[in-house]
Amino acid sequence: TLNKVSWRNFYSEIAGFKFEPGFTYKLLVKEEKLENPLADASNVKYSLVKILEKKQDPRFHISGSWEAFKIDDNIIKLKRARGAGAIPNIKLTINEMKISGTDGCNNLAGTILKIDKEDIVFSPLAGTRKMCLDMTIANKFNKAMLKVRKYKLEQDKLYFLDENSRTILEFNKTNLGAK
Repeated sequence: TLNKVSWRNFYSEIAGFKFEPGFTYKLLVKEEKLENPLADASNVKYSLVKILEKKQDPRFHISGSWEAFKIDDNIIKLKRARGAGAIPNIKLTINEMKISGTDGCNNLAGTILKIDKEDIVFSPLAGTRKMCLDMTIANKFNKAMLKVRKYKLEQDKLYFLDENSRTILEFNKTNLGAK
């Protein structure tokens, strides 16, 4: 299963295979030893024989932009606007293992250290250091983000949970930052 697989990077090319982000594959590959490879090239050539399995990777469903709706079960009562004093929002880019966004005052950025079927762990998030008139929501959002250990996706809602599986942040899918 996805939770028990030990992944490692594969840096060689597989002739005849085109990887599509958002999917996991099980492949039948032919290995050929090369007699005289280039000085900095592999001495093995890999060629696709057959795609045995192609499944959508469920982790990619959370990629995209998300607007915070609740922090610790409390609805965020701010205007839906961009800039200082706005609703916190994040953008998850799973194929690059990155997170970016804003806490409603300061911009945030970091990496996704771990993600599987239900667990997610972020690096400490770097942020700008502006001081907005009211930092209440921004401070609550940042405090909650430090506790995130799990996630749950239900249609267009993303939930971040703490280590005890208690919902600490709720997000709605948005087109903010979509390209």
